[in-house]
Amino acid sequence: MTNLPSILNPTRLTGPIFDKELRVASRRRRNYALRCGYVLLLTAFIAIVWFANVDYRSLSVNQTAQMAEAGKYVISTITTFQFFALQLLAIALLSTAISDEIYHRTLGPLMSTAITSSQIVLGKLLGRLAQLLMLLAISLPLLAIVRVFGGVPWNYLISTLAITLTAALFAASVSLFFSIRDRRSYVVILRAALALALFYFLIPAATAALLIEQNVLPEKETYQLFYYFNPFLVMFVQTGSMFSPIPLALGGGLYWPLHCAVMLALSAGLLTVCIEMVRTVALRQACGYNDPFHRRREKKIAQRLAAPNTAKQTRKPKKPQRPDNPDRQTTTAIQPIKGSPVFWKELRTPFLRGGRHAAFIGVLVGVFALAASYAHAEHKRILDEEGPHMVYSSLFVLLGLVISVVLPATSITAERESRSWPILLATPLTDAQIIRGKFLGALRRCMPVWLFLAGHILLFTLVRYIHPIALPLVALTIIPLLIFLTGTGLYFSSRLRRTTTAVILNIALALGLWLILPIVAELASNVARSNTPTGQTLHNIADTTILINPVVQAETIMAATAGKMRAHQNTTNLRFRWPGNLPYRNLKRAARALAISALIYTAIGLLATWRAKKRLRKKIF
Repeated sequence: MTNLPSILNPTRLTGPIFDKELRVASRRRRNYALRCGYVLLLTAFIAIVWFANVDYRSLSVNQTAQMAEAGKYVISTITTFQFFALQLLAIALLSTAISDEIYHRTLGPLMSTAITSSQIVLGKLLGRLAQLLMLLAISLPLLAIVRVFGGVPWNYLISTLAITLTAALFAASVSLFFSIRDRRSYVVILRAALALALFYFLIPAATAALLIEQNVLPEKETYQLFYYFNPFLVMFVQTGSMFSPIPLALGGGLYWPLHCAVMLALSAGLLTVCIEMVRTVALRQACGYNDPFHRRREKKIAQRLAAPNTAKQTRKPKKPQRPDNPDRQTTTAIQPIKGSPVFWKELRTPFLRGGRHAAFIGVLVGVFALAASYAHAEHKRILDEEGPHMVYSSLFVLLGLVISVVLPATSITAERESRSWPILLATPLTDAQIIRGKFLGALRRCMPVWLFLAGHILLFTLVRYIHPIALPLVALTIIPLLIFLTGTGLYFSSRLRRTTTAVILNIALALGLWLILPIVAELASNVARSNTPTGQTLHNIADTTILINPVVQAETIMAATAGKMRAHQNTTNLRFRWPGNLPYRNLKRAARALAISALIYTAIGLLATWRAKKRLRKKIF
């Protein structure tokens, strides 16, 4: 009984790691910048929704009548924004939770103290989730104020907050799991995002299609089966029930507290696995293993050293051949390399651990899943419409953008982190040869991902479901985009020392250009009067910022060229439906707009590459 208060103390679960994480987080400037950026983005989204639903130029009586409806849209915007933002931030914040300790070789000494592996895992998790709770607390006063307008039940606010917290906890647990296996944060982020996409979308969609197709379960019961494992589906049902006086048919008889309990159980199970993995990795590091991330390589080396070399012992040694020139030393022949050695080296740098076998298996799985989706769409008789091709093109473009943003930003910083950058600069290669090899190598490494988009267009062009003009139009969109992202990635990689920072800045540039800039332009155009020259100019700027988005360009091209009827039309009859009131409707004007966008992207990419070349020999170490 004397020790009962200390046993029931919740701080025993986290130990001093939690206190250390909070103290370190309070001294980092990036956490303050994160909160500032979160508030600015949240304000931008709320302002857009507010001006779209409340006419501030009308009489006060009309504004009062619109408050209840506007309150629903504002609160749903806040909850949806923090639902997506907190999951993304949880993946990013936990991507280096354990890998930093392993990389700096401090995990082994931690296990020699009284700190347990569970305290390490839970302390890291809760210490970084505390930053997310602070972001969530920022929006609570705003939710309470807007709730006064009426129309929003308290049950909706409580349910969305609980769903958001459990989804963020599960995303953080997944990112923590992958941070034990790899020290590169961008690889951890990509793996965690892919795992969550498979768990939330691809696997349930394929299973539901199979169950419905085989008449195992009705459609409603099939989707209710995945309700308790998918926070996106629960969030959709809760938001739809608030706007509709009649509850959605999908949400009948389903309870969100049970979903939160299931997500907490999944997170607890995954954290249990993480605790065991951390203990194993820490003990291996404490025993002196050089690479605690992967034991397969060490196992092969140990087997090679322990196996008796009987073949070499029984084989009769050959007499060494006497060289013609006794002054010349006999050395092993070096493999000749054609072309740039930097380009050759870049092609042999793996993006993920596992080498060519893992890449081949990944491509094979992707092709098989794509073929299965084609077969299902053909069975539904929808491949001759433009809708599926717009969805496929958007997915392929998003996948290509993720790889094209990440890979170039790792080219130079990876050399600095491995201490090989000074050696490369000491060779007879010039700065132009180095940056050219890096540039071409990054382009070549990104190309296989874009082959899915090219193969999709070629396949359905041959079967006459897509017009042949779509391929050159998509090439006019993608190739300058690759040059742009490669140039900016090399520039950030030349300025910074850590790969993680360079990747994050390149991602932030893409998000700011294709997401934040259109939001700000749309906000400014909604505030201004549309019948004034200033308002009309702002509207055109907002439409133009949306036009330069590669996803919008791909969707517009597919909407104009995909479909069985459009594939057989003359090029003069094709019509491009751009966002807003942009006048690029026919093929000639659309190609001109795409060409201007391509020139701008190419110029910026080449300029960034030139600036990267100028900075190669600055901050070498």
